Amino acid sequence: MALGAYALVTIIHPYAYIKVTGANSIAELAAEQTYDATYNRDAVSIQADTAPLVPTSTSPGVCNKGGTKQGCYDTDQKVTRDFRAMLNDLSRLTVPPRLTKGDADLRRGLQLSIDGFALRDQAIASTDPNASFTTSNQKLQEALVALHLANTEFPADNAPQPKF
Repeated sequence: MALGAYALVTIIHPYAYIKVTGANSIAELAAEQTYDATYNRDAVSIQADTAPLVPTSTSPGVCNKGGTKQGCYDTDQKVTRDFRAMLNDLSRLTVPPRLTKGDADLRRGLQLSIDGFALRDQAIASTDPNASFTTSNQKLQEALVALHLANTEFPADNAPQPKF
């Protein structure tokens, strides 16, 4: 039977495929696809704009020892705009039932990232020689935990990509 169905689909359209999903209805699947498209668009921008933060063979990362305060500050500002845009874009969507738990932790992680970058930028801009990065680092660590948790909470058959 399965081979017959495949042959029928192939005859009707050679590039057709069947999407297996745990969504309870076509409307839920459509909402998940809208969510995925929005997530993907914003996540790709975030990944591109966070690239200067990541150490490579030619750069220590703009916020690490050997980077520059101005480079760190500028990158934080750009990424913060991306995080705010993603929060704004997600707020316009109806979150499908299967994505609510992951979405809540994603939003929490995005907000914690915004808060952590703001605190780090305050310390960078401060004229106080004792300005501390401890609080910003704690917020950013909490953000990573929330974002990684969100990755595990999205359904395996339709988890938004790319992952944070």
